[in-house]
Amino acid sequence: MKTCLNVSIEIDANGDQDVSRMEEKLRGWLRNQPGVTSVTVSPQGGINAVSWRESRLAAFGSRLGNPFARTRL
Repeated sequence: MKTCLNVSIEIDANGDQDVSRMEEKLRGWLRNQPGVTSVTVSPQGGINAVSWRESRLAAFGSRLGNPFARTRL
């Protein structure tokens, strides 16, 4: 039997780095639990920079820059 568990966690953070660190610790802990087959962490209300960086890194590796960064003409 498979089931899907959706959990909402609210944290106080000092910035994206704290959020990213907490998400990674949570993912690591969940992946080591018996019976857990997949873990998805997504921010409430849409995509944020932490999620974007993680998916970009997983898809393309670490060499790409942020396409949404400001550019100089």
